[in-house]
Amino acid sequence: MTDIYKKEIDKIKDESLKESLNICLYKDYLQEDEFDNVFISISRIFAAESAKYGISNPILLYNNYDSLNACARKSDNYNLIIFNRGLLLITINEVLENERLKNFNTEFEMTARFLNISIEKLIYQFTILFTFYHEFAHLLQYSNDFSMNVSEDNEPTKTDFFGHYKELDADAYSAIHLARHINEYAVKSFPENILIQGIIGITAIFCSNLLYHLIRFPSANKELYFNENTHPHTFIRILNIIAIIVQYINQDVNLIERKINITKEDLFEPIVDEVSRLQEVYSENSLDSFRTCIETQIEDITKYINKVSKNKPDQIKSAVEIYNKFV
Repeated sequence: MTDIYKKEIDKIKDESLKESLNICLYKDYLQEDEFDNVFISISRIFAAESAKYGISNPILLYNNYDSLNACARKSDNYNLIIFNRGLLLITINEVLENERLKNFNTEFEMTARFLNISIEKLIYQFTILFTFYHEFAHLLQYSNDFSMNVSEDNEPTKTDFFGHYKELDADAYSAIHLARHINEYAVKSFPENILIQGIIGITAIFCSNLLYHLIRFPSANKELYFNENTHPHTFIRILNIIAIIVQYINQDVNLIERKINITKEDLFEPIVDEVSRLQEVYSENSLDSFRTCIETQIEDITKYINKVSKNKPDQIKSAVEIYNKFV
């Protein structure tokens, strides 16, 4: 456990707040080095993004909860992003150390070779980055508030349009940054004659694996719904993320100069195929409906996403609107 992490904890002077955070001291974990690596890399991004948007006192911590969740919290002028230790432990086990996923390096030999990173490490990095940017978006949404606490736990019995807007906006903000990372990876790694295939390939790999990440949440409902629960259905979230990634990839000046343009339709088939292949990798056999959903309900899903995104509640800001003002 790094001294920097200890100093991060020591920044919090309120002992009752510190106790309520249930802070994880991960010294002597078998995965201690990986906890350190994630903390160091994400805390640097957190500091840079906070400086850009005027977010004061950013603090990144782990807590002792074992689920996949993360949360954003504002308290006593601290802006906290807290990863459950379960987020890392489960993702390390299910992704980074997944032997069946490692076999995909053979299937995607060209992609792995050009990227100079294994498929499982790429997915792991993108999953952690997606989680961070999603939580940072919540801090932006509540940047005028003195206190807030947003958890990624879903309450399956509650109907909440406000919650759907908040989550789709945070997903969109995260997807914008992932689009930037995808472009950077692709432009740096692939020759121009296969650049568009590289972008589609990386995006399909990321989005299909993200779908499995989101569906792992205990409260995730696998049957499509619209006006239910505090979080939108996982399929709706993935399709929103795909649309945002496509939109912002096509706005990248490097790709505009190369006259490269991709569409959502370019991605649907590769992502659906990837979801099908990954069922065995993740021992998940209940997502056969994803293809059917894409084929039969894409219009209803698109209408719902548009309806939610165009009706911002007065209580919060839009993280995407804030991002666009700083571009």
